[in-house]
Amino acid sequence: MENTENVGNPVHIIGVIASPRCLTDTTEDGSYYKIFVRIREPGGEEETVPVIVSESCMPNAPDMTGRMAMIDGVVRFRAVYADRFILADGAAGNGDSGQ
Repeated sequence: MENTENVGNPVHIIGVIASPRCLTDTTEDGSYYKIFVRIREPGGEEETVPVIVSESCMPNAPDMTGRMAMIDGVVRFRAVYADRFILADGAAGNGDSGQ
């Protein structure tokens, strides 16, 4: 997978993780996982969004289903590619402290 910085439309979402992570790709740069996150649209409707998260960006938690998460990334190919992923309890990946 390629670096997603400055490619696509930037997005910041907060939602509830609706699925376990599923391995989607492994490259020399590491592994990538797909999860689904349930968000609430400004109009009040709920939507489930696919999110691609690199192994280095993902918190080290075995099952994150049902936990609140904050995700910064870009929208590309009908999915959010996460550059930053933080669980509501502060667990973060990619060197972030979550605080």
